[in-house]
Amino acid sequence: MRNRVVVAMGGYSSERGISLASGQFILDALSNTTFDCIALDLIPSADGSHDHWTATSSDGMALTVDWEGMLIDGKKPDVVLNMVHGSPGEDGWLSQHLDQLQIPHSSCRGPQAQLTFHKAKNNEVAKQHGAHIAPSLLVSSRDDAASLMPRLQNLQLPVFVKPARSGSSYGITRLTDWSDLSQALEVAGKEDDDILIEQGVSGVELACGIARLDGELRLLGLTEIVPESDFFDYRAKYEGAAQEITPARIAKQASDDIIAMTRSLYNDMQLKGLCRVDYILPASGKATLIEINSVPGMSPESIVPKQINASDMAMHEFLTLLIQQALTDG
Repeated sequence: MRNRVVVAMGGYSSERGISLASGQFILDALSNTTFDCIALDLIPSADGSHDHWTATSSDGMALTVDWEGMLIDGKKPDVVLNMVHGSPGEDGWLSQHLDQLQIPHSSCRGPQAQLTFHKAKNNEVAKQHGAHIAPSLLVSSRDDAASLMPRLQNLQLPVFVKPARSGSSYGITRLTDWSDLSQALEVAGKEDDDILIEQGVSGVELACGIARLDGELRLLGLTEIVPESDFFDYRAKYEGAAQEITPARIAKQASDDIIAMTRSLYNDMQLKGLCRVDYILPASGKATLIEINSVPGMSPESIVPKQINASDMAMHEFLTLLIQQALTDG
């Protein structure tokens, strides 16, 4: 009997469009495999009062969805590939629901997903496990910029003002003048009430994909990112305004250290499934952790698919191993 694989996508954050692209890319890659694949799209209501899931079979037929029991045409999935970036897929809500229903899935457990999605809280925990973290301050979107200035004296420009819970560089401002802080807070506040003001770090931007496959942790690649703009923003990520070089052109010792730290964080923080860990490597000193992505982008323009393509694995082979690992983990 073929395993029923549900690819969850959509959601109601700013990352909805990227999530749909990731989900479709996964479905296309699995189209000629032995899995029975179903597309599950979370569509937000216009007024935000409720959410609506739609399901479509591989031959384009609309299927009924009972969200409470995760029943699609009356049957549970064997496994769910979670491609819902942002809320509610990356913040732990979907994982917790699937865990309660004992449905295997490709992402972290609820508590770990909730932690990694909040950049400030994640960084504090990662620091306890040996990661190097840039100085920062967690503030609220309701805070007045002028009142924050005494608390920001230890941070040197440039700084990054970013929503604590968001992805794909939505809501991020690279601040080079404190007079622009109010506007930066407003931009970030459109994505989240919690805002992180983080010391900028100059260096090489790096992304490290990691997953447990066949019971063993596997590094998918270490990618060097060379954006045309001042940082790896939305345009650089999805509109080709960056070079992405795998393997990264850094010293072997630095590469080994980042890979070791990525493995350590994955194990110590009890992560699961596919993750991507991002760093900045300065000219001297340790790499600085930027964030952990528990539902990294899987669109054709995303980093992890490019890392897989640069390895000796085809995409459908990687996804098959990911599905098998999720079934094993339960």
